[in-house]
Amino acid sequence: MAYQSSSSLVFLVMVGLLTIPSKSRADDEPVKLRILAKESAPLSIVWAVRQANTEVAFSTMRRPSAPEQYQQTIASIEFSPDYVQPGPYFVEISTTGAKPKLSLTSDDGKTLPISNNYGTKVLIRGQPGKRYYLKASYNNQKPSSIFNVSLTKAPLLYAAYVEGYIAGGSQTSGYKNVGAIVLNGEMHCTGTLVSKRTVLTAAHCLHGYDPKMMVFVLGSNYQYPDAGGGPFKVTEVKFPDGKDGSFSFNAKTLEDDIGILYLSQDVGTPPATMYQSSPTWDDIRDKKISLLFVGFGFNVVAGDQVGLGIKREGQWQISRVNPKTIQFSVPGKNTCHGDSGGPAFVESGNMLRLAAVTSGGDSACTQGIETRVDAYQPWLNGKFR
Repeated sequence: MAYQSSSSLVFLVMVGLLTIPSKSRADDEPVKLRILAKESAPLSIVWAVRQANTEVAFSTMRRPSAPEQYQQTIASIEFSPDYVQPGPYFVEISTTGAKPKLSLTSDDGKTLPISNNYGTKVLIRGQPGKRYYLKASYNNQKPSSIFNVSLTKAPLLYAAYVEGYIAGGSQTSGYKNVGAIVLNGEMHCTGTLVSKRTVLTAAHCLHGYDPKMMVFVLGSNYQYPDAGGGPFKVTEVKFPDGKDGSFSFNAKTLEDDIGILYLSQDVGTPPATMYQSSPTWDDIRDKKISLLFVGFGFNVVAGDQVGLGIKREGQWQISRVNPKTIQFSVPGKNTCHGDSGGPAFVESGNMLRLAAVTSGGDSACTQGIETRVDAYQPWLNGKFR
Protein backbone atom coordinates (compact mmCIF):
# COMPACT_ATOMS: atom_id res chain seq x y z
CA MET A 1 0.00 0.00 0.00
CA ALA A 2 1.29 3.43 -0.84
CA TYR A 3 2.35 5.56 2.09
CA GLN A 4 -0.15 8.39 2.28
CA SER A 5 -1.75 10.53 4.91
CA SER A 6 -4.76 8.80 6.40
CA SER A 7 -8.09 9.04 4.59
CA SER A 8 -11.46 7.32 4.69
CA LEU A 9 -12.40 4.70 2.16
CA VAL A 10 -15.06 5.79 -0.30
CA PHE A 11 -17.56 3.13 -1.43
CA LEU A 12 -19.47 3.75 -4.65
CA VAL A 13 -22.00 1.73 -6.58
CA MET A 14 -22.35 3.21 -10.07
CA VAL A 15 -23.01 2.11 -13.61
CA GLY A 16 -21.24 3.87 -16.44
CA LEU A 17 -18.28 6.22 -16.35
CA LEU A 18 -16.91 6.17 -12.84
CA THR A 19 -15.68 9.34 -11.15
CA ILE A 20 -14.18 8.74 -7.72
CA PRO A 21 -13.70 11.67 -5.37
CA SER A 22 -10.86 11.68 -2.88
CA LYS A 23 -10.73 13.69 0.31
CA SER A 24 -7.13 12.74 0.96
CA ARG A 25 -4.32 15.26 1.00
CA ALA A 26 -2.76 12.93 -1.55
CA ASP A 27 -4.36 15.16 -4.20
CA ASP A 28 -0.86 16.64 -4.27
CA GLU A 29 0.53 13.35 -5.57
CA PRO A 30 2.26 13.73 -8.93
CA VAL A 31 0.27 10.76 -10.25
CA LYS A 32 -3.43 9.87 -10.40
CA LEU A 33 -5.12 6.54 -11.00
CA ARG A 34 -8.40 6.76 -12.96
CA ILE A 35 -11.02 4.21 -14.03
CA LEU A 36 -12.10 4.54 -17.67
CA ALA A 37 -14.67 1.79 -18.42
CA LYS A 38 -17.93 3.21 -19.83
CA GLU A 39 -21.56 2.15 -19.92
CA SER A 40 -21.48 1.50 -23.66
CA ALA A 41 -18.42 -0.74 -23.52
CA PRO A 42 -18.51 -4.56 -23.40
CA LEU A 43 -17.24 -4.28 -19.83
CA SER A 44 -18.89 -2.17 -17.11
CA ILE A 45 -17.80 -1.19 -13.61
CA VAL A 46 -20.13 -2.48 -10.89
CA TRP A 47 -18.49 -1.02 -7.79
CA ALA A 48 -15.26 0.61 -6.69
CA VAL A 49 -13.44 1.32 -3.44
CA ARG A 50 -10.69 3.90 -3.39
CA GLN A 51 -8.22 5.47 -0.99
CA ALA A 52 -6.23 8.56 -2.00
CA ASN A 53 -5.13 8.87 -5.63
CA THR A 54 -2.97 5.78 -5.82
CA GLU A 55 -5.10 2.84 -4.69
CA VAL A 56 -8.28 1.40 -6.14
CA ALA A 57 -10.25 -1.82 -6.12
CA PHE A 58 -13.11 -2.34 -8.54
CA SER A 59 -15.37 -5.04 -9.94
CA THR A 60 -16.07 -5.43 -13.66
CA MET A 61 -19.07 -7.13 -15.28
CA ARG A 62 -18.94 -8.53 -18.82
CA ARG A 63 -22.12 -7.63 -20.67
CA PRO A 64 -24.15 -10.52 -22.19
CA SER A 65 -23.92 -8.86 -25.60
CA ALA A 66 -20.10 -8.59 -25.47
CA PRO A 67 -18.18 -10.45 -28.19
CA GLU A 68 -16.17 -13.49 -27.15
CA GLN A 69 -12.90 -11.68 -27.80
CA TYR A 70 -12.32 -8.02 -27.09
CA GLN A 71 -9.88 -5.62 -25.46
CA GLN A 72 -10.81 -2.70 -23.27
CA THR A 73 -8.90 0.07 -21.51
CA ILE A 74 -10.03 -0.09 -17.90
CA ALA A 75 -7.78 2.41 -16.11
CA SER A 76 -5.17 5.09 -16.70
CA ILE A 77 -2.15 6.29 -14.75
CA GLU A 78 -1.57 10.00 -15.36
CA PHE A 79 1.47 12.00 -14.26
CA SER A 80 1.00 15.70 -13.63
CA PRO A 81 2.78 18.03 -16.07
CA ASP A 82 3.56 20.33 -13.13
CA TYR A 83 6.18 18.07 -11.54
CA VAL A 84 9.78 18.42 -12.67
CA GLN A 85 10.70 14.92 -11.46
CA PRO A 86 7.61 12.79 -10.70
CA GLY A 87 9.84 9.81 -9.91
CA PRO A 88 9.52 6.07 -10.53
CA TYR A 89 6.52 4.02 -9.35
CA PHE A 90 5.64 0.38 -8.93
CA VAL A 91 2.22 -0.60 -10.32
CA GLU A 92 0.88 -3.61 -8.46
CA ILE A 93 -2.09 -5.42 -10.01
CA SER A 94 -4.01 -8.47 -8.90
CA THR A 95 -7.24 -10.01 -10.19
CA THR A 96 -9.76 -12.55 -8.99
CA GLY A 97 -12.48 -14.17 -11.06
CA ALA A 98 -11.84 -13.96 -14.79
CA LYS A 99 -8.14 -13.73 -15.66
CA PRO A 100 -7.83 -11.42 -18.66
CA LYS A 101 -4.53 -10.77 -20.39
CA LEU A 102 -3.25 -7.47 -18.98
CA SER A 103 -0.88 -4.89 -20.41
CA LEU A 104 0.29 -1.35 -19.68
CA THR A 105 0.64 0.88 -22.72
CA SER A 106 2.29 4.30 -22.53
CA ASP A 107 1.14 7.28 -24.54
CA ASP A 108 4.12 6.83 -26.86
CA GLY A 109 2.84 3.38 -27.86
CA LYS A 110 5.23 1.21 -25.84
CA THR A 111 3.61 -1.79 -24.13
CA LEU A 112 4.69 -3.40 -20.87
CA PRO A 113 3.38 -6.99 -20.54
CA ILE A 114 1.92 -8.01 -17.20
CA SER A 115 1.70 -11.56 -15.92
CA ASN A 116 -1.50 -12.90 -14.38
CA ASN A 117 0.28 -13.87 -11.18
CA TYR A 118 -1.23 -12.47 -8.02
CA GLY A 119 0.39 -9.26 -6.92
CA THR A 120 2.19 -8.59 -10.20
CA LYS A 121 4.48 -5.56 -9.88
CA VAL A 122 5.54 -3.43 -12.84
CA LEU A 123 8.00 -0.53 -12.80
CA ILE A 124 7.05 2.65 -14.64
CA ARG A 125 9.07 5.84 -15.01
CA GLY A 126 7.30 9.04 -14.06
CA GLN A 127 7.73 11.90 -16.51
CA PRO A 128 5.84 15.20 -16.60
CA GLY A 129 2.51 14.70 -18.38
CA LYS A 130 3.14 11.04 -19.22
CA ARG A 131 0.22 8.57 -19.27
CA TYR A 132 -0.09 4.81 -19.08
CA TYR A 133 -3.20 2.80 -19.91
CA LEU A 134 -4.12 -0.50 -18.26
CA LYS A 135 -5.76 -2.77 -20.82
CA ALA A 136 -7.55 -6.08 -20.39
CA SER A 137 -8.02 -8.58 -23.23
CA TYR A 138 -10.83 -11.11 -22.80
CA ASN A 139 -11.24 -14.37 -24.67
CA ASN A 140 -14.46 -16.20 -23.81
CA GLN A 141 -13.92 -15.39 -20.14
CA LYS A 142 -16.18 -15.65 -17.12
CA PRO A 143 -18.57 -12.71 -16.75
CA SER A 144 -16.76 -10.78 -14.02
CA SER A 145 -13.41 -9.84 -12.49
CA ILE A 146 -12.25 -8.01 -9.39
CA PHE A 147 -9.18 -5.81 -9.84
CA ASN A 148 -6.89 -4.41 -7.17
CA VAL A 149 -4.51 -1.75 -8.46
CA SER A 150 -2.07 0.29 -6.40
CA LEU A 151 0.83 2.65 -7.03
CA THR A 152 3.79 2.91 -4.68
CA LYS A 153 6.83 5.13 -5.00
CA ALA A 154 9.86 3.10 -6.03
CA PRO A 155 13.41 3.76 -4.77
CA LEU A 156 14.89 6.73 -6.62
CA LEU A 157 17.64 4.60 -8.10
CA TYR A 158 14.96 3.40 -10.55
CA ALA A 159 14.35 6.94 -11.79
CA ALA A 160 16.19 6.35 -15.05
CA TYR A 161 16.47 2.56 -15.02
CA VAL A 162 20.20 2.37 -15.78
CA GLU A 163 21.50 5.61 -14.32
CA GLY A 164 22.37 6.37 -10.75
CA TYR A 165 26.04 6.93 -10.28
CA ILE A 166 28.63 9.68 -10.09
CA ALA A 167 29.55 9.73 -13.78
CA GLY A 168 33.28 9.86 -14.18
CA GLY A 169 33.81 9.21 -10.46
CA SER A 170 35.87 6.53 -8.76
CA GLN A 171 35.11 4.00 -6.05
CA THR A 172 36.03 5.07 -2.53
CA SER A 173 36.13 3.66 0.98
CA GLY A 174 36.58 7.10 2.54
CA TYR A 175 34.02 9.64 3.74
CA LYS A 176 33.03 7.36 6.62
CA ASN A 177 30.07 9.56 7.60
CA VAL A 178 28.47 9.32 4.13
CA GLY A 179 26.01 6.45 3.95
CA ALA A 180 23.22 4.87 1.95
CA ILE A 181 19.52 5.37 2.58
CA VAL A 182 17.95 2.00 1.84
CA LEU A 183 14.22 1.63 1.10
CA ASN A 184 12.58 -1.80 1.42
CA GLY A 185 15.99 -3.39 1.09
CA GLU A 186 16.93 -1.50 -2.07
CA MET A 187 19.31 1.38 -2.67
CA HIS A 188 17.38 4.67 -2.57
CA CYS A 189 19.45 7.78 -1.81
CA THR A 190 22.62 9.04 -0.17
CA GLY A 191 22.86 10.86 3.17
CA THR A 192 25.50 12.25 5.52
CA LEU A 193 25.72 11.79 9.27
CA VAL A 194 25.78 15.29 10.80
CA SER A 195 25.28 14.36 14.49
CA LYS A 196 24.93 11.20 16.55
CA ARG A 197 21.41 10.42 15.32
CA THR A 198 20.82 12.86 12.43
CA VAL A 199 21.41 12.37 8.70
CA LEU A 200 21.28 15.21 6.16
CA THR A 201 19.84 14.45 2.72
CA ALA A 202 17.47 15.85 0.08
CA ALA A 203 13.77 16.42 0.76
CA HIS A 204 12.75 14.56 -2.39
CA CYS A 205 14.36 11.43 -0.90
CA LEU A 206 11.88 11.65 1.99
CA HIS A 207 8.68 13.23 0.64
CA GLY A 208 5.94 10.62 0.14
CA TYR A 209 7.97 7.71 1.50
CA ASP A 210 7.28 5.74 4.68
CA PRO A 211 10.22 6.25 7.09
CA LYS A 212 9.48 2.88 8.68
CA MET A 213 10.60 1.29 5.41
CA MET A 214 14.00 3.05 5.54
CA VAL A 215 17.33 2.19 7.12
CA PHE A 216 20.68 4.01 7.01
CA VAL A 217 23.90 2.11 6.30
CA LEU A 218 27.53 3.24 6.60
CA GLY A 219 30.24 1.63 4.50
CA SER A 220 31.62 1.52 0.98
CA ASN A 221 28.88 -0.92 -0.11
CA TYR A 222 25.35 -0.70 1.27
CA GLN A 223 25.01 -4.48 1.23
CA TYR A 224 28.10 -4.94 3.44
CA PRO A 225 28.09 -2.26 6.18
CA ASP A 226 31.24 -1.32 8.05
CA ALA A 227 31.65 -2.59 11.60
CA GLY A 228 29.29 -0.45 13.63
CA GLY A 229 27.76 0.86 10.40
CA GLY A 230 24.23 -0.40 10.89
CA PRO A 231 21.77 -0.82 9.41
CA PHE A 232 20.13 1.84 11.58
CA LYS A 233 16.36 2.17 11.63
CA VAL A 234 14.86 5.53 10.69
CA THR A 235 12.36 6.82 13.23
CA GLU A 236 11.37 10.19 11.78
CA VAL A 237 11.99 12.48 8.80
CA LYS A 238 11.73 16.25 8.42
CA PHE A 239 11.89 18.68 5.53
CA PRO A 240 10.83 22.33 5.23
CA ASP A 241 7.04 22.64 5.29
CA GLY A 242 6.60 26.36 5.92
CA LYS A 243 5.57 25.87 9.54
CA ASP A 244 8.84 26.94 11.16
CA GLY A 245 10.17 29.53 8.74
CA SER A 246 9.97 30.78 5.20
CA PHE A 247 11.23 27.55 3.61
CA SER A 248 8.78 25.03 2.18
CA PHE A 249 9.74 22.06 0.00
CA ASN A 250 7.97 22.09 -3.37
CA ALA A 251 7.80 18.59 -4.82
CA LYS A 252 6.90 20.00 -8.23
CA THR A 253 9.91 22.30 -8.64
CA LEU A 254 12.30 20.80 -6.03
CA GLU A 255 12.65 24.20 -4.36
CA ASP A 256 13.97 24.00 -0.77
CA ASP A 257 15.17 20.46 -1.41
CA ILE A 258 16.79 19.67 1.92
CA GLY A 259 15.78 17.24 4.66
CA ILE A 260 16.92 15.26 7.66
CA LEU A 261 16.17 11.85 9.05
CA TYR A 262 16.55 10.65 12.62
CA LEU A 263 18.02 7.27 13.56
CA SER A 264 16.89 4.92 16.30
CA GLN A 265 20.27 4.92 18.07
CA ASP A 266 23.51 6.84 18.39
CA VAL A 267 26.15 6.22 15.74
CA GLY A 268 29.80 6.10 16.76
CA THR A 269 31.20 7.41 13.47
CA PRO A 270 32.35 11.06 13.74
CA PRO A 271 29.80 13.30 11.98
CA ALA A 272 30.58 15.65 9.11
CA THR A 273 31.64 19.22 9.85
CA MET A 274 29.26 21.82 8.42
CA TYR A 275 30.36 24.58 6.05
CA GLN A 276 29.92 28.11 7.36
CA SER A 277 31.13 30.83 5.03
CA SER A 278 34.80 30.27 4.18
CA PRO A 279 35.77 30.19 1.41
CA THR A 280 32.85 32.19 0.06
CA TRP A 281 30.75 30.75 -2.74
CA ASP A 282 31.90 33.53 -5.05
CA ASP A 283 35.53 32.58 -4.32
CA ILE A 284 34.77 28.91 -4.89
CA ARG A 285 33.33 29.78 -8.31
CA ASP A 286 35.78 32.50 -9.39
CA LYS A 287 38.95 30.77 -8.15
CA LYS A 288 37.73 27.46 -9.62
CA ILE A 289 37.97 25.60 -6.33
CA SER A 290 36.79 22.03 -6.85
CA LEU A 291 34.14 20.45 -4.65
CA LEU A 292 34.20 16.78 -3.66
CA PHE A 293 30.95 14.94 -4.42
CA VAL A 294 30.07 11.57 -2.90
CA GLY A 295 27.19 9.21 -3.69
CA PHE A 296 25.98 5.63 -4.11
CA GLY A 297 24.62 3.97 -7.21
CA PHE A 298 25.87 1.71 -9.98
CA ASN A 299 27.96 1.99 -13.11
CA VAL A 300 26.86 0.82 -16.54
CA VAL A 301 29.37 -1.33 -18.43
CA ALA A 302 28.39 -2.67 -21.86
CA GLY A 303 24.76 -2.12 -20.98
CA ASP A 304 24.95 -4.05 -17.71
CA GLN A 305 24.51 -2.68 -14.20
CA VAL A 306 27.79 -3.10 -12.31
CA GLY A 307 28.61 -2.34 -8.70
CA LEU A 308 25.15 -1.56 -7.35
CA GLY A 309 25.29 0.53 -4.18
CA ILE A 310 29.01 1.27 -4.31
CA LYS A 311 30.20 4.55 -2.78
CA ARG A 312 31.90 6.78 -5.33
CA GLU A 313 33.50 10.19 -5.35
CA GLY A 314 33.93 12.84 -8.00
CA GLN A 315 35.62 16.23 -8.09
CA TRP A 316 34.71 19.22 -10.24
CA GLN A 317 34.00 22.95 -10.20
CA ILE A 318 30.78 24.93 -10.04
CA SER A 319 29.64 27.39 -12.68
CA ARG A 320 26.87 29.38 -10.99
CA VAL A 321 25.97 30.55 -7.50
CA ASN A 322 22.31 31.23 -6.61
CA PRO A 323 20.84 32.41 -3.29
CA LYS A 324 19.88 28.85 -2.25
CA THR A 325 21.61 26.57 -4.75
CA ILE A 326 24.75 26.12 -6.82
CA GLN A 327 24.95 24.74 -10.35
CA PHE A 328 27.56 23.05 -12.48
CA SER A 329 27.92 21.58 -15.93
CA VAL A 330 30.64 19.01 -16.49
CA PRO A 331 29.89 16.60 -19.37
CA GLY A 332 30.80 13.05 -18.43
CA LYS A 333 31.41 13.96 -14.76
CA ASN A 334 28.35 14.61 -12.69
CA THR A 335 26.04 13.43 -9.96
CA CYS A 336 23.08 11.37 -11.11
CA HIS A 337 19.84 9.83 -9.79
CA GLY A 338 21.17 7.42 -7.16
CA ASP A 339 23.35 10.18 -5.71
CA SER A 340 20.34 12.25 -4.58
CA GLY A 341 20.87 13.64 -1.09
CA GLY A 342 24.62 13.07 -1.20
CA PRO A 343 27.12 15.65 0.03
CA ALA A 344 29.39 18.13 -1.70
CA PHE A 345 32.44 18.91 0.45
CA VAL A 346 34.74 21.92 0.28
CA GLU A 347 38.19 22.04 1.86
CA SER A 348 38.58 24.77 4.45
CA GLY A 349 41.19 25.01 7.21
CA ASN A 350 42.66 21.60 6.30
CA MET A 351 39.24 20.07 6.86
CA LEU A 352 36.45 18.89 4.58
CA ARG A 353 33.21 20.72 5.30
CA LEU A 354 29.73 19.71 4.13
CA ALA A 355 28.68 22.58 1.87
CA ALA A 356 25.80 21.31 -0.29
CA VAL A 357 23.37 18.45 -0.91
CA THR A 358 22.67 16.88 -4.32
CA SER A 359 19.21 17.86 -5.53
CA GLY A 360 18.64 17.45 -9.26
CA GLY A 361 19.88 17.89 -12.80
CA ASP A 362 19.17 16.98 -16.40
CA SER A 363 18.27 13.45 -17.54
CA ALA A 364 21.68 12.99 -19.18
CA CYS A 365 23.43 13.73 -15.88
CA THR A 366 25.67 16.41 -17.40
CA GLN A 367 24.26 19.32 -15.38
CA GLY A 368 23.58 19.39 -11.67
CA ILE A 369 21.94 21.45 -8.95
CA GLU A 370 23.05 21.33 -5.33
CA THR A 371 21.21 22.78 -2.33
CA ARG A 372 23.42 25.15 -0.33
CA VAL A 373 23.59 24.07 3.31
CA ASP A 374 24.49 27.55 4.58
CA ALA A 375 21.33 29.04 3.05
CA TYR A 376 19.21 26.74 5.23
CA GLN A 377 21.02 27.29 8.51
CA PRO A 378 17.97 29.05 10.04
CA TRP A 379 15.87 25.94 9.33
CA LEU A 380 18.57 23.49 10.46
CA ASN A 381 19.25 25.26 13.77
CA GLY A 382 18.14 23.13 16.73
CA LYS A 383 17.25 20.08 14.62
CA PHE A 384 20.40 18.00 15.08
CA ARG A 385 20.07 15.27 17.72
